[in-house]
Amino acid sequence: MKKTSRLVLVSEGLNGQDGGIQRISRQILQSVSRTSLPTEIWSSNDRRPDPLDGHVRIKAFERRYARMLAEACFCRDLPESCQLVSCWHLGLAPVAALLAGRLRAPFDVFLHGMEAWKRLSWAQHMALSRARRIGANSHFTVNRFRERHPQHAHLPCVVIPLGLSPEFVKASEKVSPSSGPPYLLTVTRHAETYKGMRTLLGAFAKTRQHHPDLRLVSVGDGPLLEQHKIEASSLGLSDAVHFTGRISDEELSKWYAGCAMFVLLSEGEGFGIVFLEAMHHGKAVIATHASAAGEIVVDESTGLLVPPHDEAAAARVIERLLMNPAQARQMGENGFQRVHEQFMPEHFETRLKKYFDE
Repeated sequence: MKKTSRLVLVSEGLNGQDGGIQRISRQILQSVSRTSLPTEIWSSNDRRPDPLDGHVRIKAFERRYARMLAEACFCRDLPESCQLVSCWHLGLAPVAALLAGRLRAPFDVFLHGMEAWKRLSWAQHMALSRARRIGANSHFTVNRFRERHPQHAHLPCVVIPLGLSPEFVKASEKVSPSSGPPYLLTVTRHAETYKGMRTLLGAFAKTRQHHPDLRLVSVGDGPLLEQHKIEASSLGLSDAVHFTGRISDEELSKWYAGCAMFVLLSEGEGFGIVFLEAMHHGKAVIATHASAAGEIVVDESTGLLVPPHDEAAAARVIERLLMNPAQARQMGENGFQRVHEQFMPEHFETRLKKYFDE
């Protein structure tokens, strides 16, 4: 396929990797596959996928970044025409800028979260200076990006709230809650301190003084996992906190289905798919004001928002919902309705299509 109308850059996910950005890549692939517009997808980290029938062509670079950059500079097998180069990871913006220059096409860059407010390389700054616009998963993400990088604050932005992944929705249909002692659930990557795990452990320790049977289940892995286990032990919580590590969507859905409430006290979520997952299972959500959670969780309706780093405030709202199960159930029902009205896979696909067409 030589002639195309769209070129999309993704980081990885086409081979089925876990992770929010990876699942978005697969949703992008599914979305463009259902349109008639010829599309070429460049993936930096994927292995070569099975050939696709129809109008979508995939080039996978298997983490060979120098080759990807060289292809952008010198490849002769480029589309004859291109209406848009859409870059779905800020790290690939320099490649997108080169491609857009050679194709004489506009390009945009989508922001997911933490990568958008870190220090940027010279090449990323140069690429952004040539971008037509940016996309972002939340107002929080774009506002923080503009605060951190004011030289790019003039770029127009389109906010595209994400949705549940089709894979998670399918897995959640197969589960039912298990019985046992009541527990709080958190789902997080044990890799960044901003995730608020230390605050949650402190709040949980305070709550257990009045609810000794209460447990905490933490799903996820990462380099800080062992440190968090040590912190739990130092608070006398070794037998009360269960760290599952990485698990399947079906196992995760079982934990969502059975929990008393979902708690994530992060102060830096660019979006927070896990909030949607908990609400999809009809659970009240406790989060902080200092993230994009407030764009998903409606305070006092689908959950409760607290200040970051405040163990006492978090303990108070956990206690409040434990003592008022009817209120927790109502919040869960409200959250379920909100997800099904605004954040299902088809809602994201509709927003995605509009974004590509603008």
